[in-house]
Amino acid sequence: MSTIFDFLNTIIFDKNNEITIEENDFNLYMVNRWLSMYSPDMANVINETSNKYGQTLAVKEDQFKFLLNMLPKQRRKHIAYIKKKKEDKQKKENEVDFVTLIAKKLEISKREVEDYLTNC
Repeated sequence: MSTIFDFLNTIIFDKNNEITIEENDFNLYMVNRWLSMYSPDMANVINETSNKYGQTLAVKEDQFKFLLNMLPKQRRKHIAYIKKKKEDKQKKENEVDFVTLIAKKLEISKREVEDYLTNC
């Protein structure tokens, strides 16, 4: 059983054809999406070739071979992908800590501090 990262490594870094492809493992859409995140040039190549003509190949092994032969071997680098930002959770925790500190310092309840903050 191969993962998407095995396919990506084979297609753009290693260029060996020793990987076995099962119908459920290989997803052309996801591979194209990750390949397009490698660089802007790679995104243009994927958009002009694989996204337009890759679906015409019915067998997933043919789709894999198409990508393997079409794309040149690239230098290894981390593929930067968009991650979900976790600022909201940290910001909320900091606000709760701020309210707790004020409540302890003034010796009042947290609810009173929150009321003061919302009314100001």
